[in-house]
Amino acid sequence: MLCVVLVVRAPPPPPPKEFEKNIFGKTGWLLIVDSSSVLLRFNEERPFLEWFETRELRGMRIDKRIHLEGFVRGLHSESFYKRIEAACDGVVDVRVLEQDGVLKNVLRLRTLKGQPHDTRWHEIEIKPNGEAVLKA
Repeated sequence: MLCVVLVVRAPPPPPPKEFEKNIFGKTGWLLIVDSSSVLLRFNEERPFLEWFETRELRGMRIDKRIHLEGFVRGLHSESFYKRIEAACDGVVDVRVLEQDGVLKNVLRLRTLKGQPHDTRWHEIEIKPNGEAVLKA
């Protein structure tokens, strides 16, 4: 399912009107991939990293696209995660914690190159329609 999103190599279509200005106030569009780890099921880490750094990230920057690419911790080598984190502009950690028998979804912005940011863990609520809302 994720391959369909990532295999497109043609120039991107113009963004829909609602995405003319992204969250940073710039033109471009947003793509969210919940887990790119599935791509490594049939690929070795090194060729994947070379493709991701030289093709995918370069294309994202040229096309002014914002990508949130998920990678599952514990499936790949530690050097893989370090290279991905070094190549990207920011790192968001997402976890599910159990407290007193209750599951809580939390996230934090671990790094964001060149920008001040809050690194504390924040609880998020996942609504029935799939929308994630930051709890106050």
